[in-house]
Amino acid sequence: MSDMAKTMHFQIHLTDDCNLKCLHCYHDGSSNNYLDSEQFDYILKEVLDYTRKCGSVPGRAIFCGGEPTLSPILFESIAKCREAGYNSVSVLTNGTLITDEFAQKLRQAGCTSVQICIEGNRETHNHIRNGTFDQVLVAWETCRRNGLVVKNQTTLQPLNYRQIREILDICRDRVDTVNFLRQVPPNKEAAVLTPSQWLEVLKELFILRLSCGRDCFDNYINVRDLHWHHLFEGLCYICNFKQDSFLSVIVEANGDVYPCRKANIKVGNIFRQSLEEIHAKNEVLQRARKKENLNDKCRECSRVERCGGCPGMANAVFGDYMAPDPQCFIEQITPEFWEEILRSDLPEHNLLRSGERPAAADNEVLEYMSLVGIMEEAGEEVAWLKRAGSKAAELGLAVSEEEIQRAADIFRQAMGLRNEANTVVWLKENRLSLEAWEAGLRQSVTLDKLENYFRNKII
Repeated sequence: MSDMAKTMHFQIHLTDDCNLKCLHCYHDGSSNNYLDSEQFDYILKEVLDYTRKCGSVPGRAIFCGGEPTLSPILFESIAKCREAGYNSVSVLTNGTLITDEFAQKLRQAGCTSVQICIEGNRETHNHIRNGTFDQVLVAWETCRRNGLVVKNQTTLQPLNYRQIREILDICRDRVDTVNFLRQVPPNKEAAVLTPSQWLEVLKELFILRLSCGRDCFDNYINVRDLHWHHLFEGLCYICNFKQDSFLSVIVEANGDVYPCRKANIKVGNIFRQSLEEIHAKNEVLQRARKKENLNDKCRECSRVERCGGCPGMANAVFGDYMAPDPQCFIEQITPEFWEEILRSDLPEHNLLRSGERPAAADNEVLEYMSLVGIMEEAGEEVAWLKRAGSKAAELGLAVSEEEIQRAADIFRQAMGLRNEANTVVWLKENRLSLEAWEAGLRQSVTLDKLENYFRNKII
């Protein structure tokens, strides 16, 4: 099979029964379905057949619930997925039933990672997740001791969105990755983050990225959301509603199929229809795949191909999955926003720092330039650039905003800076403000104009 084949993930809910009632959960606790071995085998075969028909290969298998550790077929189901070609198998659990023996059985069955989450500091987590903060810390330690990769994924909501650093402090040295995911409210009465609050999260995490280094952010801290996909290189989160085939297959314990389990929108039942039929004929998916059905705000946005908004969030708030994403903050990401980040003081944060380089103060840089004899040369260069600018002004060689933008695009391409976020990181690392960078671009365009002016005079 080609190494370039696409992967298709499989998320299976072995039960919707649970021993907790967390505030942000999409299950209401009204049912306690359990899959048996025969039903699981049927679902797995259907998923594998569909995966092959799409020209894909098995990616990651994810066991969810309810609480998957309640299922009597968890270990055998993990083993079956490994035998079927899933090299990565995760269990998403609240951690309350994890013991050394249980963790050993997970590992022996073929489980590679567990996701056990905190939802904020001790007080906030205990409020959201039924007083289980200490149990989570013990479960993290138990799983790591038994060779399992441990992941935390915090669901961001009004109760915890300002606790990013506290969450990271708790996770440090205890888990292998930290993910952040915004909450899609389980009902219309639940509070949701405003665009400004969601933007606060972006600002906080971006400052931490600058502080800790890109490797830390890309390999340790992750944000799984459509709004971030087009801002940060390496953060890929694509909507399953809008694809030509499922990128992941999500099946509930009663057989219901969902494009995204955060979005409470089922599109069929695997016991009554094939996955191929569900994806080809379901009206929800047919409508979501057509760009002309998008709302005006999303359809006219330049980032629509990389975002398009969250159907689950739109449906939860407005009752229409094709409505505008109520948390879209793109209009608030202005040059002033990035400039504010550039001016911010970076915190000292010990999060898997990598690629760190010693900082040099401005006076140390000037002293070094004097010592190696380049200070005078640099001063002459700056003075010459000023004279060139004055001469261009005398000749009426104005530089337009379009020319500045074109120069900026050329610069980004040459430096491998693919988006605004990459550019801000580069400026911060090189201790430049947006104004200084734009002034440099203006000088460069001005010199080109002067050169062309005098060349034409000579000709």
